[in-house]
Amino acid sequence: MNQETEKAGAANSGLLINQNHWGDVGIFTPENDIQNGAIDQAKIQAFSQELLAMALYTASHGKPVFPCRSDKRPYLKNGFKGATTDPDQIRAWWTQWPLAMIGMPTGAVSQLIVLDVDRKNGVDGLANLRAVGIDPFALTHVVSRTPSGGLHFFMRHTGKPVKNSVGVLAKGVDVRGDGGYVVLPPSRPFFTGPDYAWEVSHG
Repeated sequence: MNQETEKAGAANSGLLINQNHWGDVGIFTPENDIQNGAIDQAKIQAFSQELLAMALYTASHGKPVFPCRSDKRPYLKNGFKGATTDPDQIRAWWTQWPLAMIGMPTGAVSQLIVLDVDRKNGVDGLANLRAVGIDPFALTHVVSRTPSGGLHFFMRHTGKPVKNSVGVLAKGVDVRGDGGYVVLPPSRPFFTGPDYAWEVSHG
Protein backbone atom coordinates (compact mmCIF):
# COMPACT_ATOMS: atom_id res chain seq x y z
CA MET A 1 0.00 0.00 0.00
CA ASN A 2 1.44 3.39 -0.97
CA GLN A 3 1.43 6.53 1.18
CA GLU A 4 -1.48 8.09 -0.71
CA THR A 5 -3.64 5.03 0.06
CA GLU A 6 -2.59 5.20 3.70
CA LYS A 7 -3.51 8.88 3.91
CA ALA A 8 -6.85 8.29 2.20
CA GLY A 9 -7.71 5.47 4.57
CA ALA A 10 -6.93 7.59 7.60
CA ALA A 11 -8.81 10.60 6.24
CA ASN A 12 -11.88 8.53 5.45
CA SER A 13 -11.86 7.12 8.97
CA GLY A 14 -12.36 10.56 10.50
CA LEU A 15 -9.61 9.97 13.10
CA LEU A 16 -8.32 13.23 14.56
CA ILE A 17 -6.32 12.23 17.61
CA ASN A 18 -5.36 15.77 18.60
CA GLN A 19 -8.94 17.00 18.45
CA ASN A 20 -12.25 16.01 20.02
CA HIS A 21 -13.75 13.56 17.56
CA TRP A 22 -12.66 10.22 16.18
CA GLY A 23 -14.47 8.34 13.44
CA ASP A 24 -16.10 4.93 13.08
CA VAL A 25 -14.88 2.56 10.38
CA GLY A 26 -14.39 -0.98 9.27
CA ILE A 27 -15.04 -4.68 9.33
CA PHE A 28 -12.88 -7.50 10.64
CA THR A 29 -12.12 -10.97 9.38
CA PRO A 30 -10.44 -13.57 11.63
CA GLU A 31 -7.59 -15.61 10.20
CA ASN A 32 -9.53 -18.89 10.10
CA ASP A 33 -12.21 -17.33 7.90
CA ILE A 34 -9.50 -16.17 5.52
CA GLN A 35 -7.91 -19.59 5.36
CA ASN A 36 -11.27 -21.25 4.74
CA GLY A 37 -12.07 -18.81 1.94
CA ALA A 38 -15.30 -17.84 3.69
CA ILE A 39 -14.76 -14.10 3.24
CA ASP A 40 -14.37 -12.11 0.05
CA GLN A 41 -10.67 -11.42 -0.48
CA ALA A 42 -11.34 -7.87 -1.64
CA LYS A 43 -12.99 -7.07 1.70
CA ILE A 44 -10.08 -8.64 3.54
CA GLN A 45 -7.57 -6.55 1.63
CA ALA A 46 -9.59 -3.37 2.03
CA PHE A 47 -9.91 -3.77 5.76
CA SER A 48 -6.25 -4.71 6.14
CA GLN A 49 -5.36 -1.43 4.42
CA GLU A 50 -7.77 0.46 6.64
CA LEU A 51 -6.25 -1.00 9.80
CA LEU A 52 -2.75 -0.13 8.64
CA ALA A 53 -3.83 3.38 7.68
CA MET A 54 -5.38 3.90 11.12
CA ALA A 55 -2.32 2.53 12.91
CA LEU A 56 -0.03 4.82 10.91
CA TYR A 57 -2.27 7.83 11.39
CA THR A 58 -2.43 7.22 15.13
CA ALA A 59 1.35 6.95 15.28
CA SER A 60 1.76 10.11 13.20
CA HIS A 61 0.08 11.99 16.06
CA GLY A 62 2.60 10.72 18.57
CA LYS A 63 0.55 7.80 19.91
CA PRO A 64 2.57 4.54 19.75
CA VAL A 65 0.77 1.41 18.60
CA PHE A 66 1.33 -2.34 18.56
CA PRO A 67 -0.52 -5.36 17.08
CA CYS A 68 -2.95 -7.41 19.20
CA ARG A 69 -4.59 -10.80 18.76
CA SER A 70 -8.38 -11.13 18.70
CA ASP A 71 -8.34 -11.83 22.46
CA LYS A 72 -6.47 -8.54 23.03
CA ARG A 73 -3.15 -10.21 23.85
CA PRO A 74 -0.19 -8.51 22.14
CA TYR A 75 1.53 -10.34 19.32
CA LEU A 76 4.88 -8.95 20.53
CA LYS A 77 6.98 -10.87 23.03
CA ASN A 78 7.51 -7.69 25.04
CA GLY A 79 3.83 -6.81 24.89
CA PHE A 80 2.70 -3.20 24.85
CA LYS A 81 6.21 -2.12 25.80
CA GLY A 82 7.16 -2.78 22.18
CA ALA A 83 4.74 -0.13 20.89
CA THR A 84 6.22 2.36 18.45
CA THR A 85 5.46 5.35 16.26
CA ASP A 86 7.96 4.19 13.62
CA PRO A 87 6.03 3.82 10.34
CA ASP A 88 8.37 1.21 8.86
CA GLN A 89 7.98 -1.04 11.89
CA ILE A 90 4.20 -0.57 11.87
CA ARG A 91 4.03 -1.51 8.19
CA ALA A 92 6.12 -4.61 8.92
CA TRP A 93 3.80 -5.68 11.75
CA TRP A 94 0.62 -5.25 9.73
CA THR A 95 2.25 -7.06 6.82
CA GLN A 96 2.96 -9.98 9.13
CA TRP A 97 -0.42 -9.77 10.91
CA PRO A 98 -2.63 -7.85 8.45
CA LEU A 99 -5.79 -8.12 10.55
CA ALA A 100 -4.26 -7.49 13.95
CA MET A 101 -6.23 -5.30 16.30
CA ILE A 102 -4.61 -1.94 17.07
CA GLY A 103 -3.27 -1.66 20.61
CA MET A 104 -2.20 1.63 22.17
CA PRO A 105 -0.41 2.04 25.51
CA THR A 106 -2.02 4.44 27.95
CA GLY A 107 -0.33 6.81 30.38
CA ALA A 108 2.59 9.15 29.86
CA VAL A 109 3.81 7.33 26.72
CA SER A 110 0.67 8.28 24.78
CA GLN A 111 -0.36 11.23 26.96
CA LEU A 112 -3.78 9.61 27.35
CA ILE A 113 -5.74 8.11 30.24
CA VAL A 114 -8.73 5.88 29.50
CA LEU A 115 -11.74 5.12 31.65
CA ASP A 116 -12.78 1.58 30.73
CA VAL A 117 -16.48 1.29 31.54
CA ASP A 118 -18.07 -2.16 31.37
CA ARG A 119 -21.75 -2.66 30.64
CA LYS A 120 -22.26 -6.43 30.72
CA ASN A 121 -23.15 -9.40 32.94
CA GLY A 122 -25.59 -7.32 34.95
CA VAL A 123 -23.05 -4.60 35.71
CA ASP A 124 -23.60 -1.09 34.34
CA GLY A 125 -20.38 0.77 35.00
CA LEU A 126 -21.74 3.97 33.46
CA ALA A 127 -24.71 4.05 35.83
CA ASN A 128 -22.45 3.21 38.77
CA LEU A 129 -20.07 6.01 37.83
CA ARG A 130 -22.89 8.52 37.58
CA ALA A 131 -24.24 7.30 40.93
CA VAL A 132 -21.03 8.52 42.60
CA GLY A 133 -21.30 11.90 40.88
CA ILE A 134 -19.05 11.35 37.85
CA ASP A 135 -20.41 11.81 34.33
CA PRO A 136 -17.60 10.75 31.97
CA PHE A 137 -19.32 12.38 29.00
CA ALA A 138 -18.72 15.72 30.74
CA LEU A 139 -14.98 14.96 30.89
CA THR A 140 -14.26 14.18 27.25
CA HIS A 141 -15.78 14.06 23.77
CA VAL A 142 -13.49 11.23 22.66
CA VAL A 143 -15.36 8.00 23.33
CA SER A 144 -15.30 4.56 21.77
CA ARG A 145 -17.66 1.61 22.11
CA THR A 146 -16.25 -1.86 22.77
CA PRO A 147 -17.54 -5.09 21.21
CA SER A 148 -19.13 -6.12 24.53
CA GLY A 149 -21.10 -2.86 24.77
CA GLY A 150 -18.73 -1.05 27.12
CA LEU A 151 -17.24 2.39 26.63
CA HIS A 152 -13.73 3.81 26.56
CA PHE A 153 -13.38 7.47 27.57
CA PHE A 154 -10.11 9.02 26.38
CA MET A 155 -8.68 11.91 28.39
CA ARG A 156 -5.40 13.80 28.41
CA HIS A 157 -2.73 12.56 30.80
CA THR A 158 -2.20 14.89 33.75
CA GLY A 159 1.58 14.81 33.57
CA LYS A 160 1.68 13.04 36.94
CA PRO A 161 1.79 9.23 37.37
CA VAL A 162 -1.62 7.64 36.98
CA LYS A 163 -1.97 4.07 38.26
CA ASN A 164 -4.16 1.43 36.68
CA SER A 165 -7.10 0.41 38.84
CA VAL A 166 -10.01 -2.01 38.72
CA GLY A 167 -13.36 -1.06 40.25
CA VAL A 168 -11.94 1.68 42.49
CA LEU A 169 -13.93 4.58 41.06
CA ALA A 170 -17.06 2.44 40.75
CA LYS A 171 -17.99 -1.17 40.08
CA GLY A 172 -17.44 -1.99 36.43
CA VAL A 173 -15.06 0.94 35.90
CA ASP A 174 -11.32 0.50 35.35
CA VAL A 175 -8.65 3.15 34.87
CA ARG A 176 -6.06 2.55 32.16
CA GLY A 177 -3.08 4.72 33.03
CA ASP A 178 0.66 4.21 33.13
CA GLY A 179 1.44 0.57 32.33
CA GLY A 180 -1.91 -0.12 30.69
CA TYR A 181 -3.25 -0.27 27.16
CA VAL A 182 -6.47 -0.28 25.16
CA VAL A 183 -7.61 -1.50 21.74
CA LEU A 184 -8.56 1.18 19.21
CA PRO A 185 -11.23 1.24 16.50
CA PRO A 186 -11.72 -0.04 13.88
CA SER A 187 -10.38 -3.28 15.38
CA ARG A 188 -12.80 -6.16 15.40
CA PRO A 189 -12.22 -9.56 17.05
CA PHE A 190 -14.84 -11.55 15.08
CA PHE A 191 -16.26 -11.11 11.59
CA THR A 192 -19.87 -11.68 12.64
CA GLY A 193 -19.63 -9.73 15.91
CA PRO A 194 -19.50 -6.06 16.87
CA ASP A 195 -16.38 -3.96 16.54
CA TYR A 196 -14.58 -1.22 18.40
CA ALA A 197 -16.22 1.95 17.10
CA TRP A 198 -16.01 5.67 17.76
CA GLU A 199 -19.09 7.14 19.36
CA VAL A 200 -20.64 10.18 17.69
CA SER A 201 -23.41 10.82 20.22
CA HIS A 202 -23.60 10.86 24.01
CA GLY A 203 -25.91 9.15 26.49
